Amino acid sequence: MFFPEVVHRMSFGIHVYSGSEHPVEFKALFNLYFVETIDACFGAQNSATPLPGLKADDGKWQKRGHPDRIVLITLENLESFSRIFEEAGTAPSHSRLPQIHGRQILAVLQKISKAGSRLGLLNGGYHPTEMFHEANAQRDGCITRCERPSHTANSIQELVYSGPIIHIATPWSKQARTTCRQKADYDAIDLTEIPDNFFPRTVYRPGNAQGNLAAFFNGIGEWPEPCLPGFWPVPEDERDIWAALCGEKLRFYAMDRSLPWGAMAREFAYFSEAQGPVLEAIAFLKWKSPKMCRRWWRRFTGTIRRRSMTHRRAGGAKKSG
Repeated sequence: MFFPEVVHRMSFGIHVYSGSEHPVEFKALFNLYFVETIDACFGAQNSATPLPGLKADDGKWQKRGHPDRIVLITLENLESFSRIFEEAGTAPSHSRLPQIHGRQILAVLQKISKAGSRLGLLNGGYHPTEMFHEANAQRDGCITRCERPSHTANSIQELVYSGPIIHIATPWSKQARTTCRQKADYDAIDLTEIPDNFFPRTVYRPGNAQGNLAAFFNGIGEWPEPCLPGFWPVPEDERDIWAALCGEKLRFYAMDRSLPWGAMAREFAYFSEAQGPVLEAIAFLKWKSPKMCRRWWRRFTGTIRRRSMTHRRAGGAKKSG
């Protein structure tokens, strides 16, 4: 190793710069752990063999060299990096230099830099989510950690994905051991030996310690987010009240129930208009009764829409569709 006293999680670089001005063009090697790898890369002649990764098959750091590890950085490359990693208008010479493991990865970055559509150009037309925060989700009762024993899911609805389970281009990478208390307590999954209905053992399961799934479902983000007017989730025990507010039967929308998690998905009604304290009116009627009593009418005038052949009063929630 270059510096044995430095833990392998630390990244560092050694750079040699010239004092004279000339066109940008230099060779770079990244992810080096042994001095002999440098000589092996420059001395290697055969590039037909696959580019080795960071680690060898035995799980130790890769010593073997390869000519494709030597990456030629030019001004054109820096322009590509600037388009990908920097703000618009950043000079290529001021671009950050990513750690490129091989020439093949450089070719991929060049193609990405030519993409015309970027997330930053969508101006809010997408909705990123954090998914479940490992510590906060446990605190809030969304998920429960299972170390001894680990959790075995019987269906996709009982499965909580976490880092080691899935990997690049690999649907199932590792699964937790029966006792899983450390990051090393995972076993690799041989995709050629697992059955079609296989689910990996995990260290988390949905719900709190008592198995209540309410916080779990509430913690799953929805897009577009429920709003009034707009799509709003109407619980089963409130549907008659909402129908009374609208003066007509509600129509509900939901995802395909045959899809994974589809049976658990919430149903939404769509309201084209919503005026006044609609949710307060719903809460009051749940506590009192859904009848149009005078007290309720005086309090929430302007909130409801009542339809009949002889009387109509403007306001509140109106169903569309």
